[in-house]
Amino acid sequence: MVTRTDPINQTQFDVLRWVDAGCPDGEMTGSAYKVSARALEWRGLVVLTKHGGVWRAEVTDACRHYLEYRKYPDDHWASRKPARKREPGSQATRLPTKSAVARNVTPSKLEVGHDPASGTQRRPPPHATARIAEERRAAAHSLIDELTANKQFIVHDLDESALAEWRKVVDFAKRHKMIPVGCRVEKTRYGRNGLLIMLVEGIHPNAKPPVGATNSSIVPNTIEEWHPLLAGLKDPGAGWEVSAPLIPRVRRFLHVLLTECTTRGYQVRWSREENVGVVITDDDQEYRLVVTEVTEKRDVLPSQEELGTRKTYAWQRVQAEGRIVPTGRLAVALFSSRWDRRNWSDRRAWTIEDKLPAILAELMSRVHAKRDRKAESERRLRQEQQAWDTAVDRARGRFQENLRVAALDSQLSDWEKAEKIRLFCDECEAVPTADEDIVRRDEWLAWCRSYADRIDPVLRGARAPQLREPTSEDLRPHMPPGMNRYRP
Repeated sequence: MVTRTDPINQTQFDVLRWVDAGCPDGEMTGSAYKVSARALEWRGLVVLTKHGGVWRAEVTDACRHYLEYRKYPDDHWASRKPARKREPGSQATRLPTKSAVARNVTPSKLEVGHDPASGTQRRPPPHATARIAEERRAAAHSLIDELTANKQFIVHDLDESALAEWRKVVDFAKRHKMIPVGCRVEKTRYGRNGLLIMLVEGIHPNAKPPVGATNSSIVPNTIEEWHPLLAGLKDPGAGWEVSAPLIPRVRRFLHVLLTECTTRGYQVRWSREENVGVVITDDDQEYRLVVTEVTEKRDVLPSQEELGTRKTYAWQRVQAEGRIVPTGRLAVALFSSRWDRRNWSDRRAWTIEDKLPAILAELMSRVHAKRDRKAESERRLRQEQQAWDTAVDRARGRFQENLRVAALDSQLSDWEKAEKIRLFCDECEAVPTADEDIVRRDEWLAWCRSYADRIDPVLRGARAPQLREPTSEDLRPHMPPGMNRYRP
């Protein structure tokens, strides 16, 4: 079990050296080092401050001693206060308990941790429990500081125990009300072994209302001017699978919902299919909202009209039949795809009118998530397009460079060949030849010199090659591995 006086681990030692070096930039990344710094402050090795949103850490004399000798100074713990350690027999001023008031016992006669009613000593929490609480408090403070500054915090490469510990830190911050007012902390898995922690404005849609809050509905009982989508209906009850008494309630609910959607800039229309509700459109994404009546299977006796159409006998007993019947409760379903839906329905504690803020919050959450995914996709496509354009430009440049190199090699080869021919002719003329072969030799050497002059680029004039636009096949050898030469 790790205690306060135990030696620090290697990660904390690295942070200690970094603080002693003046906290140079670029060595510590992320925010995990702040958690280690909190643990070092708890041990009296560093002093942490934060003013104007700037985090600072300074070393103590004990830190310099520890860096030099890898141990605490001899008088380090003697000069420091113990971490929330209580002696069973110590005296302290405290409020009296109910039993003490009943027996007229003054606070000065009470011992810390002593219950006069039972006569037993209540022991303080174990040292390990207090240490874990202090470490989680330090980690929670560091996490909230990071979230306040950057709105999100990502932890990578976590095993199951580390993931569980980070969740406990988040829960500690929630239980001890460390989260800024008007915000909430949400966490979700990030990648394969990561955790994404976010600071989101507003309370959770499913959070309990504060004590004393009224549960009044935002849907009015009377509406003077209906939403244009509802005002244009010829048959108000034709679009929903609900009982006739519920139609006015459905219209009022949809009026408020459609008005809020229009205010937020969404496009609304009726679905082209029969009895499938309202379609809410944001850009190219459609969300379908359906209001139905909850049904259940019950044993129902046939009506007199139904019995009149049946052949029965006077002695025959009428049996109840299992039928699907309406319950008078409404349900709302929000679809963003065929398989992705969210449901709300009337309950004893609330109605769908009470859940209207949660429905709007869910709709806005999906809209913003879709916008974020679309923006991320567009950004990724732009990056891929830029990378492809850069690769194509480089491939085109390399292809044209190869054309120039090939032309230069060809001209150098012709020039060297012409020089060798002329040297060959000079050597041949220097060798004595019989008179009868001189004519033939001179004709041959004259042709050789003429050929050398024709192929010599120096005499013809050095010319740059004719460059051409490469085809996709010409670009293929010059493209990076795995990149298509036709499109990104």
